[in-house]
Amino acid sequence: MFKKPALAVLTFLLLGSAVAAQELAPQVTVTGTATVSMPAEVLRLTMTIIQQGESAEQAYQNAVRRAEGMITAFRQFGFDPDDYLTQYVVERRPHPQERKRLVFLAAVGMSLVVDDFSAGTQMLDVATSYGVRDFVTYFDITDRRSAYERALRRALADARIKAEVLASESGVKLGALVGFEEVSEPPEEYAYPRPLLPAQWDETDEGQVPPEGAGSVRMSPQPYETKAQVRASFEIVE
Repeated sequence: MFKKPALAVLTFLLLGSAVAAQELAPQVTVTGTATVSMPAEVLRLTMTIIQQGESAEQAYQNAVRRAEGMITAFRQFGFDPDDYLTQYVVERRPHPQERKRLVFLAAVGMSLVVDDFSAGTQMLDVATSYGVRDFVTYFDITDRRSAYERALRRALADARIKAEVLASESGVKLGALVGFEEVSEPPEEYAYPRPLLPAQWDETDEGQVPPEGAGSVRMSPQPYETKAQVRASFEIVE
């Protein structure tokens, strides 16, 4: 009645030996990297209007009034208020000329996606004329995940090439892929900026005014790039 347990122990030992032998098999581990570059498809644009007031409500209304004027002006480019994600923050600070006098500063931010780059340039000109001093702009694509997956495939191919070179230089043959690990992080989906903080300001009692030389903002679409990195192990055949 002890035969089955003995057989089970023997089978376990044999399997353990096989696993140990596999673990002891010579391997080469390399890191593969790849970058995928694609033409930009959209421009992501975030703008901030900053205004001040004697109260939080007044500062906020001053900023909103300018923002609404800018949104109205943007209708000529095919945008309406539903296309915007608007955020605002109000902060109390000392008056720039009278340090003992406190005033309120309100920042209203708007974010949108533009697929017509020439319109984006004109929109920046309009925004500047409405007192926008802070822009966050960058070029993007609509499907980041597919681009990253393409980079992953190329990174794994790069790892194999490196392993083949090392094996050839060592006088051995490269075997099968026995393990791999994604080292890089997949790109996050675009998230609008965190709540805005008022920027450095140089104000008059009338509020913020367009900077000297406003207008004629120009941009050149830059390609979107995503990088991937993997760590891969290959079997060495003697």
